[in-house]
Amino acid sequence: EILSGLVGSEMCIRDRAVAKANIKVAGSPMADAKGQLPWPLKGKVLNRFGVSQSAYPLSQQGWLIAAPEGSDVVAIHGGQVVFSDWLKGYGLVIIVDHGDGFLSLYGQNQALYLSVGDTAAAQQLIASSGKSGGNTRAGLYFSLRQQGKPLNPKQWLQ
Repeated sequence: EILSGLVGSEMCIRDRAVAKANIKVAGSPMADAKGQLPWPLKGKVLNRFGVSQSAYPLSQQGWLIAAPEGSDVVAIHGGQVVFSDWLKGYGLVIIVDHGDGFLSLYGQNQALYLSVGDTAAAQQLIASSGKSGGNTRAGLYFSLRQQGKPLNPKQWLQ
């Protein structure tokens, strides 16, 4: 009983800390958070948005962010998971609907932690990066969309 109480207290403290850190953008619409969103993963961007590369054919619609396999991937903003499965060319993918036509796509993962219908909080762990989808370099494929149109992540992330 004492141990379960401690674990519960730790969870409560962590939840409050995460909530406090996300207060700035979590309660606001995604459009109001432009330029203030956290990165989904720490790593180096391997491509430029809008530029086609033969080594990464899907890369012009988002970023490839290099990171070791198993790195934490977090939601950039709160929303609902609308896809969580394998997608040809993208590997294991999670897509989060942030409302008002905004979607974020996280691909090339080695593991997915949420299912369709789940709510993702801002900066919540949603996946682990990997090399799925036939990619040879470990990392994350990240894309933002508004009404289906790709957006440059550089303009949205901190």
